[in-house]
Amino acid sequence: MKSLKGGITLIEIVVVIFIIALFSTILIVNFPEIQRRMALSRSTYKLAQDLRRTMDLSLSGVPLKDINGSAIAVKGYGVYINMSNNTQYLIYADVDSSHAYNGEDFFCTSQEYAEVQGNVSTRDTTDCVIETINLTEESLSIYIKRINNIDYPLNGFTSINFSPPNPVINITNRSNNTEIGIVLGIIGVTTERTVSINTSGAINVQ
Repeated sequence: MKSLKGGITLIEIVVVIFIIALFSTILIVNFPEIQRRMALSRSTYKLAQDLRRTMDLSLSGVPLKDINGSAIAVKGYGVYINMSNNTQYLIYADVDSSHAYNGEDFFCTSQEYAEVQGNVSTRDTTDCVIETINLTEESLSIYIKRINNIDYPLNGFTSINFSPPNPVINITNRSNNTEIGIVLGIIGVTTERTVSINTSGAINVQ
């Protein structure tokens, strides 16, 4: 009985060291994958947050001004996604009342846009970009994989537009379904996350 009450044996120490080494090796090998999955989750929740923030802009009625301090006649706000550049999306101000992004790459606070707004022929007809969100800033492997329930989900585009005061939600190129799903993925990995939004304004992360 005295021998059973002795200290830890050499075999037990070796077993414990082996188990620690095994778990450490597994963690080190999978660490890049863990990082990418965490980056995917962060990007997914940021997209959902940006959609809610854009909706809030349309509700707030906060005036938007160009670089010279001149008011921009905003009719709504939106998020624009084009699969031709599937590593970014835009938050824009809807100036021309089309309930969609007109494709001009003017930033609202740029001198170039201020000059456009100063031109009588283009006044109140040119949308402008508030912010460009690059998914690659989170991770180089994160991208927009497809957009569910739109025409040409792999190479098309969509504009989620919020028009005050309710707001009214318009989704460009939406198919018969009442909602679309923006699917984010990791290059070379099957893992994906989806942010869905419908015409009632419900935003869900899956």
